[in-house]
Amino acid sequence: MSDSSHAFCIYNPNFSGAEEGTDAIMCAHLLDAKICKDLGELLDNGEISAAMELGMALCTSVTKLSSKGLPGYFCGDRKAKTVVVNLNPGISAEKCDNLWAQVKDRHVNTSTDDFVKDFLVGRRDFGINDIDPDDSSKLRYDEFDIKQAAFLSSWKNSGINLPSVLDWSNRSVCIEAKTRVLSDKLQLELIPYASSKFSIGRKHIHLFHPYIDILLDEIFSEERRYIIFASAIFEKIFEDYNRVYPNTFDLSEPVAISDPLKRDGKLRGRCKVISITYKGKTYKALIAHTFASQGLCRAFTLMQKYGEFCYEQFINNNNTNK
Repeated sequence: MSDSSHAFCIYNPNFSGAEEGTDAIMCAHLLDAKICKDLGELLDNGEISAAMELGMALCTSVTKLSSKGLPGYFCGDRKAKTVVVNLNPGISAEKCDNLWAQVKDRHVNTSTDDFVKDFLVGRRDFGINDIDPDDSSKLRYDEFDIKQAAFLSSWKNSGINLPSVLDWSNRSVCIEAKTRVLSDKLQLELIPYASSKFSIGRKHIHLFHPYIDILLDEIFSEERRYIIFASAIFEKIFEDYNRVYPNTFDLSEPVAISDPLKRDGKLRGRCKVISITYKGKTYKALIAHTFASQGLCRAFTLMQKYGEFCYEQFINNNNTNK
């Protein structure tokens, strides 16, 4: 992808330090450098050292990270006005490793630079190319991504071109909403390595500080309107990050609690508006504590209602992001 400040590992013969007749690799941001390093190791050694080391450091019977499969750093538009940050790709480490094992022989003679550039295009266009594994003529139906579309459907001027009529019982509408929400926003993963059972203990939270650095560098590289962290665990991670880098995250606002989302009154939406200061600039953001709740699985109408509540909290507290 040319003409972009986010181009990964672009050949640049004029890059300072390049020897005559050689191609130097230029990485624009921390995320670019991370992707170049990880994918280079995957091609050359068959395993990503950072994923292996993080998995060993976590050292739990629950958490297993993919270190021999393709990571999912991001998908969508890196210049998007709306950013949603998840904890990590939620497929099993074994499945992720196996998917790469099935195709890695195709890349024996592929250079890291070409591989990374192809990877960039694939992640940018993931939404329009996410094919149903059982029917290659159709796009895949994915409840988690449709849930994101439902949540964001009330966020005005988000830059996400959702269908004008959202009927969550209509499969075609749901797939179109899913395609647009994956393509028109930037989705980031705090930890890019796949795991279906990812658990963070308090004693391990400091291990994620370098990954927060990458997130912040990417988020603040463009003008953003909405920044949403889609798990309650982010509040604890940010609290710990502030121990080392004070005042990065202002978490002083109380958690807002909605009216019951269900008639039985057992599920209430929770969120918190925060501010983030990085390299002299401040953005407002929102932690959507209830986003990952099991009670909202497949409940697209409830997720839409929860998104409306979070949007109201964000707007009422936000005077910074335009």
